[in-house]
Amino acid sequence: MSFRRMAPASQSKPFLQNAVGALLILLPLWQTQCPAFCMQTKANGHEVLKGLENEDTRLAQYMETLVWPKLTCFHAFGQTYKLPFRSRAAGNRKSPTSAQLEYLGGFFDGDGCVACKSDLTACWLSMGQVAINAEVLVLFVEFFGGCIYRQANGQGIRQPKLQWQVHCQEARAAAKQLSSVCLGKREQLDLVSNWWDNKDERQLVADQLREQKKRPPTIPSELSLSWPYLAGLSDSAGCIKLRPNQNSKAVKLEITQKYKALLLLSKAFLDRQFEESGAEIYSCTKSAFRLEITDQKTVRTLLQELLKAGLMIKASTARCALAPHRNHASMREQLSATITGNQGRYTRLDAQGCQRSKSIKSLRSKMRAAQRKHDSKSVEQLENQLATLQLHHDIENAKCRIRRRKEDIKMLLAAGATSSKPSPASVVDLDHDLVSSEKNESAPIVVCHRIIRPRLAEHLFNVSNRRIN
Repeated sequence: MSFRRMAPASQSKPFLQNAVGALLILLPLWQTQCPAFCMQTKANGHEVLKGLENEDTRLAQYMETLVWPKLTCFHAFGQTYKLPFRSRAAGNRKSPTSAQLEYLGGFFDGDGCVACKSDLTACWLSMGQVAINAEVLVLFVEFFGGCIYRQANGQGIRQPKLQWQVHCQEARAAAKQLSSVCLGKREQLDLVSNWWDNKDERQLVADQLREQKKRPPTIPSELSLSWPYLAGLSDSAGCIKLRPNQNSKAVKLEITQKYKALLLLSKAFLDRQFEESGAEIYSCTKSAFRLEITDQKTVRTLLQELLKAGLMIKASTARCALAPHRNHASMREQLSATITGNQGRYTRLDAQGCQRSKSIKSLRSKMRAAQRKHDSKSVEQLENQLATLQLHHDIENAKCRIRRRKEDIKMLLAAGATSSKPSPASVVDLDHDLVSSEKNESAPIVVCHRIIRPRLAEHLFNVSNRRIN
């Protein structure tokens, strides 16, 4: 009996995937000469894509089981705060300036919550943020009292969350201050600021509060926005994006809200500040609306004004958008590094993916032009090329997602994340330089700087140091 030496699966799979990818790139050149071979290569490409998608699904499922180390403290303004973090006595609290109060009012309109207990014994204000955005919660504690708690531990790609809460008399006092600057939640705050001692009157207030949450807010026409308010609203409900498939460095600003009233007021404010703001309101879902500003001159001036007005959470992203960049790819890479959320991490295209997407878009334009000319032969060739390029694009995107997931899983494991399930074998096959670091207790200081988001490193490193000590 003869034996053949077989390549390990971890080595043969990447070779097969790369070989099929190379064939797909050259496929448009052979389509007219070797149609049978092309069909076979496409079939192999679809098989490779299916295998990659299955692996990506397995990694995503395993990543969802990873529980981050328990958060015991957080960082803000260069200091470390232990959880729970309570406010000072009422007599020792700071008083916000008018600009700070307007900023916090805009932020509360975007992310705040007004509620009361089911037994009507107390009312409260609350607001949640991921741990890396704790600065604004510290401001709410310093100015309005209350406490910052750990709302949720990190799991998978979901970061640890903190929550600010203020109850009873402190809540009434905070609601009275915030109602003077809030627009979207002004009516709800007015109700809480007049929380009655009589239980029957409390029931009436609770019913009114419940009804107000179900309908759009009523904003008096004499009220208007300010730059600090808009900075707070942009920090809580806004997003700075780089428009895809653009040769120029085109940035847009979006603000999303459940109801249109606040967005209409924001659009009117921008129209007064700029001759042609280019701001438009769209319905993005059945229960949300989006204000979008795409005019580049307006966006640049708007970001500069928001930074002057005290933009905090998105300040680094705004500065990156305003800074000079070599090209679109360089700007995209640097903007991605400043994003604090992980929602689009595995769907975001890398530099090569952007180039492929641009080529596909160009090919589609050529195909539409050929269709208008009724050139059936050219249309057929372009359709085949488009299908081939799209398949290659999907394969490379799947590889990129898998690579990112494997790297993130290793980073989380090195930082102390745990799972009840064994690690997939495919994770062990990649990044051998990180395997030894998982066993080193001091590794998080190095590894965490490469974790899902750079700003997250300080929090995980802090947790790891407390565990070691």
